[in-house]
Formats: sequence, structure tokens, C-alpha cells
Amino acid sequence: MLAVALPLALDRSRPDLAIYLAGADPYVGDRLGRLALSKAGLASRDAYVLDTLRRAGVPAAIAMAGGYAEDIEDIVDIHFATVRLALTGSGIAGRARLSPCSRTTPSSSPTRARSPG
Repeated sequence: MLAVALPLALDRSRPDLAIYLAGADPYVGDRLGRLALSKAGLASRDAYVLDTLRRAGVPAAIAMAGGYAEDIEDIVDIHFATVRLALTGSGIAGRARLSPCSRTTPSSSPTRARSPG
């Protein structure tokens, strides 16, 4: 369904930007989601969406969403995989050191988040 709908939507709308809501709720271990996708299945979904947007020349803003698995590490793994795919596809990952517990900008090494004020 996604393989049909996404290219059609891009062709008809010709967007200047796509906002990709990369939900973790379809994960098999999610308490609220009902699609029962594996982590590999979610990564395939993300890769397809991001590759399709790249080929269409549409920049993407990615928002993490959902994630109600019993084990919080599953949610972190899923969201981190999305970020890694997004950076790898744009060539940024080779310049940035990433780990699930660090905040990284494309042109810098990991830094700690600062509290406001």
C-alpha cells in the first residue's frame, strides 16, 4: 500500500517539504499499535520513505512518534534506527559519531544537552 500511495501523493502534491512522522506504534511489542512489525520491518519502512523522498528531491523533517513498548530500549532502538537511516542516506553519518545516548549535530562531536536557563 505504501509503495503505491507515497509516490502517487508526491506526484500529485509536488511538495516543497515532507514531514515524516516516524511512528514506533506499529512495532510488534507495542501495547497500543496493532500492525505487529518487527524492528527490521520498521527500518524497511523508514528506508523506503526516506529513499522515495530523496529520489523525488523532497527534503524531509522527521518527527519521532509513538512507542509504547514494555521495554523502553525497544523504543529507543526504533527511533535511533530512523535517525541513523536519515543521516546515512544524506552522507552526514560519516561525519558524525552517533550513539543512542548522545546528542549530536552533523558538524560536531557528541555534546551533552544543556538545561534551559
